[in-house]
Order: sequence, then structure tokens, then C-alpha cells
Amino acid sequence: MNPSKILRSGFRLLCLVMLAYSAFSLFAGSPDPVGVTTAMAFGFADLTWGDGIENMGGFTSVAYLGFIPEIETFPTRNAAPTTHTEAITLTGAFVMKPEKKFIEVYVTPGTFDASAENQGETDAKSFHIKGELFYPGTQADCLAFCRMINNNRAVLIGTNPNTGERYCWGEQHLPVTFKPKVTWGKGPADRRGATIEWECDSFSPAWIYSGALPLSPAPAGG
Repeated sequence: MNPSKILRSGFRLLCLVMLAYSAFSLFAGSPDPVGVTTAMAFGFADLTWGDGIENMGGFTSVAYLGFIPEIETFPTRNAAPTTHTEAITLTGAFVMKPEKKFIEVYVTPGTFDASAENQGETDAKSFHIKGELFYPGTQADCLAFCRMINNNRAVLIGTNPNTGERYCWGEQHLPVTFKPKVTWGKGPADRRGATIEWECDSFSPAWIYSGALPLSPAPAGG
């Protein structure tokens, strides 16, 4: 057989194979190597509930704030979680820059809340978390605090009153931002203080943080 005819026949066969593969891909869907490599290494599990479990709403009356410019090292999301707990638990601990620390903020009981709402289009969904807390009084330190956080970015941590588990919102590039509102009240029975609304975007409704809370200033010079 003429060599040129052999080449033409081979080329036609290759075209037919490619056409068949394209048709198959249209119906079955092409492999997604990115999705495979980023998929979690475990599947869904049963969600059960039992009698006698305490499930009081809200948080304890202390919130913790770490401001993004003052944090040297951030805990990270688990790159390859193998359990559901690992999928939402941060790895590592916050390390502050010299002479910086997380601050404690007293919260009037029953005023610290959070809600995680779904956002985004199909195949691009995430969570928008928002909440508020109330700090009583309109003393100078409260007013100064509202001024300082008005255009600042932070990490916010709240504590589950049932288990002591700490929920963390905000990351280095997905920080918590604030909208403080101060009210003096009209009469003796009115609430006087600062309502601090906060929000952030996240891949998870909340992250679990089990590392140390740096509540004392980091030493000068590291």
C-alpha cells in the first residue's frame, strides 16, 4: 500500500477517535483534575442527636479581638482534612507582633450573636457571616474603641457556653469589619452604650480555634 495512503488512513482514524471522545465528554462530562485534587479525603457522615445534650444559644459574655495589622502569624485551614472536625478546625496558633495582643471585650449577656448566610452563584458558593455585640456605657474608652475599629480589620473569637469551644471569624485576607453605633438613650430605662455590628466572608460558617489566645503583649524585639 502507498505510504501516503497509510498516513491518510491513520489520520482519519485519529480524527474519528477524537470525535468520539468529544461526544462522550459532552454527555458524561470531562474529568476535572482540579476538583479531584481539592476534594476532601472523606465523605458525608450521619448527623445524630441524643437526649440530654445542652444546647443553650448565644455566647459567653467575653469576646476576643485580634487586629490584622498586629498579627504576625495566622493559624491556617487544614490543607488535607481527613475528618469533619479537621475540615473546620484551624491549625496552629496566632502569634502577635512585638508589644501587641488580643484584647478582651466585655459583652452584655444576651447581645452577642452570629449568623452564617449562604451567598454566591451555583459552583461559587460561600458564607457571609454577620452579627453584633453590645458594650454598655458611653465612657471615653468606649467612644475611642468605636472610633478605632470603625476602619480597622480584625479576627473575632466567641466562646460556646455549652462546650467552651471557641469559634473564630476572620482571616488575614478575609477579615472581620465593624459598624459601631452608639446610643445614649432618651430616658432612664433606655439602653446606653455601643452596638457593634460585624461581618466577614468565609468558606465555613465558623472556624474552630483551639490554639492559645495571646492575651499578654508579645515581648519587644520578638
